[in-house]
Amino acid sequence: MSPTRKGDETMAGTEHVHYAGLVITGRHVLWFLIAFFAVIIATNIYFVRAAVSTFPGEQVEKSYYQGLNYNDVLEKRRALAGLGWTFELTHPLTTGSDQQVNIRIVSAYDQPVLGLHLAGQLVRPSTDAEKIDLAFTESRDGHYIAQADLKPGAWDLFVTPRTADDAAEGHTAKTRIYVE
Repeated sequence: MSPTRKGDETMAGTEHVHYAGLVITGRHVLWFLIAFFAVIIATNIYFVRAAVSTFPGEQVEKSYYQGLNYNDVLEKRRALAGLGWTFELTHPLTTGSDQQVNIRIVSAYDQPVLGLHLAGQLVRPSTDAEKIDLAFTESRDGHYIAQADLKPGAWDLFVTPRTADDAAEGHTAKTRIYVE
C-alpha cells in the first residue's frame, strides 16, 4: 500500500502529520488539549479561591431592605442639611493610640451647636474589618472630642447627633478622612 496523501501511513486508517520536521499524532493533539484546559481550570480555581478568601462579605447587614428604604435615608439627609449644621474636623489626625477626633459643629448662623449627644464610628471605606466606635464628649462650645486608636489610611467618619428635642434624630453625617 502506498500513501495517497503526504504523510506516512503506518497502520490502516492512521495518519501522521508532519509539521516542521515533527510528527504530530492524534495522541499529541489530545495531550495538548488536556494540558490547555488543565491550565485554564487551574487558573480559574486560583482566582476564585483568591476572591472568596479576601472578600469579607456584605458591609451592611440586610442591604436589600436598606435599599428599599433608601428614600427615607435621603429624606433624613435633607432634614439634617435643612438644619444648616456644619461638621468640621478641627485638628489633623495622625496615627497612634489615644488620638483625639475633634469635631466642631456650627449652625447656619455660624454659632456653635451646644448640648448634643454624638455617637460616632470610624470605618474603613473598602472593608468592614476595622470599625472603631467613638464616644464623643462636649469639651467647649460646639467642640466634641472622642478618643481613638488610629491606623494610617482612609476612614469614613459617621457622626449621629442627638438633641434634647430629637430635632436631628436618625440623621447621620458622613465624611471621608485620611490619617497620616
